[in-house]
Amino acid sequence: MARSLKTLRQLAGGKAKTRKGRFLTVDIDSRHLYLALAEHVRGKTRFHRLAMEPLNDETRLDDPVAVGRAIRRAAKRHKMQAKGMVMHLRRAQVVLKPMVLPRPDSAFELAQMVRFQISKDLSLEPGETVIDYAIETHVETEGEGEESGGLEVLAAAVRHSIVEFARAVAQEARLKLFRLGLRPYADMFGALNARMDTTPEALALVHLTADETEVSVFHGDTLAFSRACVTRLHGRPEKAQGDATQETKATSGAADAAVLEAARSLQSFQAVQRDRSRPIGTILVAGGTGFEAEVADKLTTRLGVPSQVFEPSEQVLIRRKPDESLSGFISCIGLAVSERDVYRQPLNFDRPKNPKAPLNIKRVRRIAIGVAAAILLFAGVGYAINERITLTRERDRLTTMVAQQREPVREAARQVRRVESLNRWTESAEPWVGHLALISSAFPDAELAYINSFTTQSNRRVNFQLSSRDSTVADRIEQALRELGYDVVAGRTSQPDQEGYSHVIDMTLTAGDVEKVDLAERTAQPRRENDLFRPGNEREAEEFLSNPRGGARPGAARPGGGQPTIRRGGTR
Repeated sequence: MARSLKTLRQLAGGKAKTRKGRFLTVDIDSRHLYLALAEHVRGKTRFHRLAMEPLNDETRLDDPVAVGRAIRRAAKRHKMQAKGMVMHLRRAQVVLKPMVLPRPDSAFELAQMVRFQISKDLSLEPGETVIDYAIETHVETEGEGEESGGLEVLAAAVRHSIVEFARAVAQEARLKLFRLGLRPYADMFGALNARMDTTPEALALVHLTADETEVSVFHGDTLAFSRACVTRLHGRPEKAQGDATQETKATSGAADAAVLEAARSLQSFQAVQRDRSRPIGTILVAGGTGFEAEVADKLTTRLGVPSQVFEPSEQVLIRRKPDESLSGFISCIGLAVSERDVYRQPLNFDRPKNPKAPLNIKRVRRIAIGVAAAILLFAGVGYAINERITLTRERDRLTTMVAQQREPVREAARQVRRVESLNRWTESAEPWVGHLALISSAFPDAELAYINSFTTQSNRRVNFQLSSRDSTVADRIEQALRELGYDVVAGRTSQPDQEGYSHVIDMTLTAGDVEKVDLAERTAQPRRENDLFRPGNEREAEEFLSNPRGGARPGAARPGGGQPTIRRGGTR
């Protein structure tokens, strides 16, 4: 199988990237705070300062504010100015799950498979955990990938609250959190930097802290095994006169507990590993408890494997070394070395791998063509609607203009038709003018009644619509017409007209013998002073007739003098 770093870069599609500028690496256990100020110069890692600060009992490790302030005070005391910091999580805080997956076609597909599988196996809620993964060959899945043609992956899950705790610590320390890794990987890079992988055998590393012991096994740059166990290594008791035996027993008991847990872990690894050609060749013991040398000697005696205490190589450029042993700074050194290429640190819980879905160029093209076609369609429809609205408005404008131009012509045509009707009356054998005069003489003042729609027929019939103030006036008019010799037939009664005349009735008259009626004896009623057609009121009469609807100015009386008003023709 190809090296995990190369495979990971191929799937992630990333290139080597070096952290620029000075940064701070932080390692915390229950008793000590380790700090390292590092910088990458010309492809090498330069450590400007290393510092170890003891944590007093007042510092609550479950309070991110207290931990962040402790880091800030220590950095200020030792003059460690940096833009950001790199931290890691302890092995006991993270769940590691090795798995074999089908080889994916993209990094997005691999990330989705990892999240699905680990959520199913560990029954974790998606919103409560942060999941990251590394392309690793683990002891539990060693060789299964090659046999099945799959890909061996080491998935890691941590509770979201733990990640938020680390972010709050960085915020309180007033530093940007560059990376949140895993301590076994930091120890691996610290050991690789000390050139502890010169042999083809596996390398075991035992990291001692005050409250726990982490045991890891590395094959080159891959994490093959990792386990954390609880131990109590709170430092050697102070010497007292005559009490050397008690000190020796307490020291031996604390070291034996750590040796026992480490030996059990390494023996279980050797029992389950499939590749017997790579046994554990060296055991490296690191930490700042003071028990490292004793634990290394006892592991050599118990397992028969060479063991030694970690010390960084001379190639690590350190300007100022602290008084304490540098064995406790293995995690800080590893974090700094791994930042020389940010893709070398397989896990980052602050920014876990979340690749974007690969683009389907054909699908994107089809969508783009569809969107462009839809835009053109909507643009065409909008243009057509706008043109239709414009044409409709222009048509309405022209129609209105033509109607305005035709109105005088229509009015003239109506006047011509009236004149022609009068001429036909005068030229007809039937004396229609005489009938009109007789009918007019039977009408009272126009304020009481008037005629609307006056028509004649060839059978000596006259049709008109009578509008009167009330039925009494209509009855008097009907009686007067009968006395003049007309056969009166009253038709249907209509609703009141718009002028306020409440009694509207259709009438049909059959003409009698007009020659027997002496028209000279029929005198018209005298006209009022405000009658528009009284002599001297020609101007008001002209204004009245100019209104096609026959309307009069407010307060003006209708044409009186007993003459009926005919609405068609502009007068009443």
